[in-house]
Amino acid sequence: FRQSQTSGKRSSPVYKSEKAKTKIRFYLLDQYSYYLDKYEKILEKQLPGAMKIYRIFMEGIKHFFRDFKEFIKIYREVNFSTRDIRTLELNQLELYDQMPRDMLKIAPVLLISALPLANYVIFPLAFYFPRQLLTHHFWDLKQKSEFRIYFLRKRLLHNRPIFRHLQTQLPNLRSHDLHKQWSHVLGQIGSGVHPTACEILECKDLFEGEPYHIYYISGNHVVSILYVV
Repeated sequence: FRQSQTSGKRSSPVYKSEKAKTKIRFYLLDQYSYYLDKYEKILEKQLPGAMKIYRIFMEGIKHFFRDFKEFIKIYREVNFSTRDIRTLELNQLELYDQMPRDMLKIAPVLLISALPLANYVIFPLAFYFPRQLLTHHFWDLKQKSEFRIYFLRKRLLHNRPIFRHLQTQLPNLRSHDLHKQWSHVLGQIGSGVHPTACEILECKDLFEGEPYHIYYISGNHVVSILYVV
């Protein structure tokens, strides 16, 4: 009896009407999707440069907001729960450190693009100056490689001042037990040889007091360190 009632409901005019509406909706969605794909191909043929910029920005925005959501999640865990920042994985720690700077960098572009007709100006401008106006989310593989080399060279410029400061303070450590070991480490670096991590860590006590503790180093030394890290 229940089966006969169910079959009666399914064959009712109301059910047929809903089924027809569903088919129409799917048909319209398919046609709309087909129209968008076709329109996109036409635009790509007629305006290849504009479409390239459009795709780069769309993919960049998706990538940026994925990282933003992950950053918010990490930020809440670190600041509003019992999770220690030292328990973060390397990629999480990098995102936690880098994302605030990326947000400040990309904010002007996104805010200006929201103004009427402003996107026609800001998007091409950002496309031609990606290193200055955009974050890595919007860079292609070639740009990422070029800009990483650029930023690395910029950071390396500050290595020499830091090293010179360490050398200058070496005579002040003659009475320290680690003077000989530290002198050997600096000598290796000066001659182009990389000391081992263990050799450096054995001298870490030197940075807990004068002259290498942050309370005692000069302002220029601090600035150089900030550029390197």
